[in-house]
Amino acid sequence: MGVAMYETKTELFKVMYSCRAMRRLRPDPVPEEVLLGLVEAATQAPSTGNGQNWRFVIVRDRDVIARMAEPWRRGNAFLTETAMAMPARPGEDIDQRRRTLRAATYLAQHLTEVPALICVCVRHDPLAEKAARSRATFRAGLRHLGLWRMVRLAFRARANTEQELWATAYPAVQNLLLAARAMELGAALTMPLVLAPKGTYEKILGIPRGTLLAAVIPVGYPQGRFGPVTRRPVETFVSWDRYREPALS
Repeated sequence: MGVAMYETKTELFKVMYSCRAMRRLRPDPVPEEVLLGLVEAATQAPSTGNGQNWRFVIVRDRDVIARMAEPWRRGNAFLTETAMAMPARPGEDIDQRRRTLRAATYLAQHLTEVPALICVCVRHDPLAEKAARSRATFRAGLRHLGLWRMVRLAFRARANTEQELWATAYPAVQNLLLAARAMELGAALTMPLVLAPKGTYEKILGIPRGTLLAAVIPVGYPQGRFGPVTRRPVETFVSWDRYREPALS
């Protein structure tokens, strides 16, 4: 199929099909209005219950980025070593994995030169949480779900809340990445927080309790060129009507 199928319809597909993760960035500053434009594009994404509970921290302070760089490098070293020890997946280009890891290592080693980091956060919605615990919600649950399902739902309340936070964060992240590509800016989705002690980056950035740090996106003008992303054929991801694992060679 490919992007050629959509060329007569919209430029969006061209952006999507060439939105590579760009981790080698020039140190040239990105204008403030451009960074705000990326965040504005992010906020056009859907959010759980239309709560719009995003928060974005745009980090340009060299001292703050330097503090983030130390745990980032440790986490990247761990990730690189473990990723290279993992056997190749069916159909995987192991050389592509090596190139990706080299680019991630470059980013970690040159993080203090990146012009901006956009940190995507989501606040817990206190009004929604209060409503979820209300008598009205309990009565509606009994009426439509039954007692046993309501009990199970109550036990899963925390997990469901976390899922709603992630569901709000990542559409915004993808919008931001597509906007960066459309503006000829390099960007990449990173999650260094999963490789550092809990609260490491939140403390550095002053993120309060009750606010989830979901992703950190380095943004800058790319050193390399944009090009098509490499993906397996769409048929290897799809089954019809019922779930079946595709055959991979």
